[in-house]
Amino acid sequence: MRHILFLWFIQFILQSGQLLADIPEQRLFPASSEWTSVNDKSITTDGSWKDDRFRFADAAHKYTTEHNASMRWKFIGNSVAVRLAGQNTSSYPGTGLPAHGKLAIYIDGKLTKYIYPAQQGREFIAANNLPSGPHELELRHLANQDSSGVRIEGFLTANQPTGLLTFPITAELQEYLNDVRIIVSRQGKTVRST
Repeated sequence: MRHILFLWFIQFILQSGQLLADIPEQRLFPASSEWTSVNDKSITTDGSWKDDRFRFADAAHKYTTEHNASMRWKFIGNSVAVRLAGQNTSSYPGTGLPAHGKLAIYIDGKLTKYIYPAQQGREFIAANNLPSGPHELELRHLANQDSSGVRIEGFLTANQPTGLLTFPITAELQEYLNDVRIIVSRQGKTVRST
């Protein structure tokens, strides 16, 4: 009996650690936003999406290279942003292919924009100033000529308009640029670190 209880306890600790690991540090996001992991049960997928996680990553992510694979999520809020996982990973052995596909963004069934994950920051605003009430976000992966792939960590929602400050930092396809850190502070206190 003790042996079974001990094994259950170890399994509980391992599963709890994995659940906690899917919540990025709160300091990553503005206080007025709400984080939803891509592994949340409210998110549905069509097509082939693989669960993945980079070593030292803030959160797990889902990865696809399949043309027309999609992800849908119903949310309540005036703004929604998407957090991508690291998209350009081929310089790390064993981490799989880089993600150089194209992503179609739909809000409430209407195509609103296309983005190229390899040219995008880790977060991008999918919709802003939406009317109050429920909405649906759909992300559809599109193979881009001879390249494909996208990695998604989760979503941020807010009940107010959201701004996003970006710093374009590029190398050739950003393939060998492995890390850049931006720290924003106000009166000596860190407001954002990413």
